[in-house]
Amino acid sequence: MKTALVSGLALTLAAGVASADPINYLDTLSDGEVGAGWAVLPTDGNGSDNPETWEWWNFYAVAGDLITIAVNRTSAAPDMVSSAHFAGASLPTDSSPMMTIFDSPAGTTFAGSGDDNVDDGFGGPFGDPLYSFSASGTGWYAVAVGNFLGSGSGGYTIVITGQTPTPGSAVALLGVGGMAMLRRRR
Repeated sequence: MKTALVSGLALTLAAGVASADPINYLDTLSDGEVGAGWAVLPTDGNGSDNPETWEWWNFYAVAGDLITIAVNRTSAAPDMVSSAHFAGASLPTDSSPMMTIFDSPAGTTFAGSGDDNVDDGFGGPFGDPLYSFSASGTGWYAVAVGNFLGSGSGGYTIVITGQTPTPGSAVALLGVGGMAMLRRRR
């Protein structure tokens, strides 16, 4: 009986691990930096519930930063959708237990999402994501981008603005150096 129970539990755990989709981040974005990606339309036509087709980005923010995320298609075919998730000290490595792009990976908190917020520049019928939120905590944020119900795959750009520079970055170090110079001049 114990052996059967343990075997059943092991199979259940293995099935849960097998269904997880690994997250491979395309890039860490800095304030105003433009990233470029490719939105794949899955065979069933619905990219909102196909984690294996989502692309992932990340950025660092300080609690209270007003973050704006703009995702803009570069061709008419995709129907862009995006969501952001606060991860804290470390980014998630797989998308479980997400069932849709609007759910959150394990260990994260939903921060915001966008779908059809601004005109797409191609005459529709879909808009592009443009959404904002106040950073709930200091740390890492994961951003998923997908192709919801487009007519095909296509390119897009993503821009994140409003974030405080990542600790250790050249911009952050210049800021500290500049403050030291101001203190010295007094």
